[in-house]
Amino acid sequence: MLDIVKDLGFSERKFELSIGKSNGYINGMRKRNSSPTVDVLFDIVKKYPQFNINWILTGEGSMKVDRSLVNEPRSSYSKDKIDLQRIWAQNNVIIDNLKDLNEKVERVESYNKDSMERNDERLEKLEFIQQRLQMLQIVDDLEDGKDKDHREGNG
Repeated sequence: MLDIVKDLGFSERKFELSIGKSNGYINGMRKRNSSPTVDVLFDIVKKYPQFNINWILTGEGSMKVDRSLVNEPRSSYSKDKIDLQRIWAQNNVIIDNLKDLNEKVERVESYNKDSMERNDERLEKLEFIQQRLQMLQIVDDLEDGKDKDHREGNG
């Protein structure tokens, strides 16, 4: 994202505001060592279509979209337009699928966190019960020892 900011000649703040993010969004990501969400990447591509979506997502290929189509004969434009519309529609489906997957991952992570917390609580309870049982066993052993001593006439 910083490469895009630099290429546009924007300050981080100006770029953040241009994609609908609050001041400090980039700095916050930098501090957390995190990546932007799919929604943010989609907002960048919508706002700045000159940047290659593949490069934005993977870092591979050219940073900017190949503009060599501008020099092609007009007859190929309609076919290219149809191809681009098809590709754009496919990209939208992929982005929607990524959003759905992201939501599912977040739900699974939340469920796993809750499960881990419940398991930790259960483990603590089991450890407490185990300690109590050990104490009861010690008391029982002591009482058995007293009874044995009493029967043998030692107590």
